[in-house]
Amino acid sequence: MKIEEIFREKCIERRIPMHVMLEITYRCNLRCIHCYVGKVENELSLEEIKRILSELYSANVLFLTFTGGEIFVREDFLEILKYATEKRFCIFLKTNGTLITEEIVKVIKDSNVEKVEVSLYGATSTVHNNIVRKSNSFEKTINGIKLLRKARINVRINTVVLSKNISEIKDIKELATTLGTSVNFDIYISPKTDGSISPLKYRLGDKKMCTFLKQEFPTQQIVPIEEAEKIEENSRNVFCSAITGEVCIISPTGKVYPCVNMDLELGDIRKTKFMEIFKNSKELNKLRNLNPALSPCMKCDLYSYCSVCPAQSLLEEGDILKCHSEAKRIAQLQRKIEKSFQQDS
Repeated sequence: MKIEEIFREKCIERRIPMHVMLEITYRCNLRCIHCYVGKVENELSLEEIKRILSELYSANVLFLTFTGGEIFVREDFLEILKYATEKRFCIFLKTNGTLITEEIVKVIKDSNVEKVEVSLYGATSTVHNNIVRKSNSFEKTINGIKLLRKARINVRINTVVLSKNISEIKDIKELATTLGTSVNFDIYISPKTDGSISPLKYRLGDKKMCTFLKQEFPTQQIVPIEEAEKIEENSRNVFCSAITGEVCIISPTGKVYPCVNMDLELGDIRKTKFMEIFKNSKELNKLRNLNPALSPCMKCDLYSYCSVCPAQSLLEEGDILKCHSEAKRIAQLQRKIEKSFQQDS
């Protein structure tokens, strides 16, 4: 067993959170067509966030992600970042990059930031700006990335794959190479936190999804069918780190959730200490005690092609243990592609 696996098991056993995501605001200077977050008032104050960071430090949290909204719309974010650095977290930032300046880059460079993840939705200003619904955004995001890379800060581009940008996926990869960054593509689009399913209209249809999957997951990266459909049930991992209690997320108002897509409140950090919530939350303990045998994934022959996500099942199907229809659709397409590859070889 690898040292990382031993460490992970010990964290789960002792109920020590490895990774916390802190949503410091839902405010944003862009209006992305697929955005799932809603509006919120009564955001955590600077002093409240510092107190939370101190609690996370005492709880032995290792990894800390700051996300939003857009983190840099908070005028006090650099002070928050400096305080988190003092607490020696391994820090990740999620941003749209449009507000990044040389001053901000200097603070990031002097902090414990492991990686800055920047949202980019097109390789051209036309496509990107139409998706974020703000003119000049593309140029500002690219400039932000360049400033970060000039300072030798690790950057990853995050791209949600939409019907509006599928034609530029190859170009985004090439742009990332030119900029000296890695790139990650996300094909899962979520409903809004208020229940609206309007973002789902931007999901790829079967034809375009197949084109994307063939491009991004060549046959040698896919488990052969004869192996995929025989994976032992007892070796299947159908529950993610949000279910096992390795991670959690804190909202801009101090509510604690298992993950960003799971609307299951575990507690309120304004009223209760973080570790009391993390160790004693009735809802979280219910998740920890879920029986994997109850999941339909345990006997599904699509398991090896599927990105199992209990949060998406809860969000769209109303039950953590139900099959997520969108994940199943994509898994079926993935298997279809693999069969065609094998027939052609």
